[in-house]
Amino acid sequence: MIADFLRRAPEAPAWRALVENIAGVSPLLAREAVYRAGDDSESPAFDLSGEIVHREFSALVADVAAGRWSPCVVPPARRRVRSFRRLPGPAPG
Repeated sequence: MIADFLRRAPEAPAWRALVENIAGVSPLLAREAVYRAGDDSESPAFDLSGEIVHREFSALVADVAAGRWSPCVVPPARRRVRSFRRLPGPAPG
């Protein structure tokens, strides 16, 4: 299924295919799955295996469902937070 989404717009960033075709998927979640699948969150759809993107996306969803995640914000050197990503580990106390 994800491979079909990627083939529809091969030149577009792969994360966009997830956001536009899977209800409730945020750009941040989609970029994380694409990053894990290809080591570049802005990879074009034609550059990635649908099977690998599906596996990484499914692993992220499974982690959330099992409670194996905690929010994390890492400020850049300029001290302005632009985005954050999910990292494994316990929530800060």
